[in-house]
Amino acid sequence: MNQKTLKLTVSFMPNGSDAEVIRLLDYMAAPFEPIELLIRPKKGAEISDCTNIIQEHIKEKGGKIVYGWQIWKSCITVEAEFHAVWENNKGDLVDLTPKPNGFTHILFAEDDRIIYEGKQIDTIRLNITNNVLVDHFIECLQALYRLNNTGERAFLYDKEFEDSLSDEEKTQIVSCNQLIGWLSLMIESGATQESVCFCGENVAYKDCHGKNFTEIINSLSPAIG
Repeated sequence: MNQKTLKLTVSFMPNGSDAEVIRLLDYMAAPFEPIELLIRPKKGAEISDCTNIIQEHIKEKGGKIVYGWQIWKSCITVEAEFHAVWENNKGDLVDLTPKPNGFTHILFAEDDRIIYEGKQIDTIRLNITNNVLVDHFIECLQALYRLNNTGERAFLYDKEFEDSLSDEEKTQIVSCNQLIGWLSLMIESGATQESVCFCGENVAYKDCHGKNFTEIINSLSPAIG
């Protein structure tokens, strides 16, 4: 995520029988039940480079790549993050991608519907609170994903990505990140839509930025479909 790490948004590995995990998988119409996988980080591998890690390992050890989702939960969301793991010649699945914070296992849901084309696949998030601010936080993250992955931009990184942006698009990305940061701070403080808006107008969020939030987001990055 492109925002400060907050206590409420720090993720942990949930149990596969967790009710919110089941709700997420039902929402996704996931074809397989989640399983707990051991993490055996490949030496020299980097976090968030799962597909390249597996492809290189296959060249050395054989086996095949399996696509799916690693499931995470925080105090405000349950999330399915695109992931790839290694299946060895015995049919065992192993996660070779290192994780932060000393994780030793992940909860992984295989998904044979995924066709990976070398570009980022958006994380699927569900609000597990009754706080509308979390819905808006999720909308912001979806909008930022669209801004970062429009057309050929989905295949560009670093300087090539920066060079592909118009001045307007750069401004839109900055605005979207600002909204993510402001909403994060409100959520972290325990605020709701009844609380004073982050903009400092001394008006309830629901009557200020929250009143037409979807329209604000769509002006930055129109929703697809």
